[in-house]
Amino acid sequence: MTCKHTPVYAGAVNLMHNGDVIGVVDVWVCSTCKELFCEEKRWGSTEVSSKIGFVEAERGSKWAVLICRSRKSVEWSLITVSAGDRLDHRCPSSEDATLRVNADFEIETNESLKNKHLLYLIERHINRTIEV
Repeated sequence: MTCKHTPVYAGAVNLMHNGDVIGVVDVWVCSTCKELFCEEKRWGSTEVSSKIGFVEAERGSKWAVLICRSRKSVEWSLITVSAGDRLDHRCPSSEDATLRVNADFEIETNESLKNKHLLYLIERHINRTIEV
């Protein structure tokens, strides 16, 4: 049976780097089925998302923030992931990375990468700050 979602605002996840806000993820939860819905907001960006309305994660997936960090920069993206997923990722330095999501929703890779990759589940960080 499909839920006729009734989303209510649950809170936000703040993303900080060296004391500066680099983004925020707004989080809503369906008051009926408890599914999460997320929207990213990038600090300094005035672009409106092309996705209108509440975007659902695929069944069995979870909302997460993928962090790609080098010595010079930090990039982040709001994604949906499942345990066992393989993520093909291109770092800002143009380095290609194949990342795997393990059962604990952490990033694994067998490759020697210049950039460090971290995954934070939204459900674990609502109304908290992630320092990257």
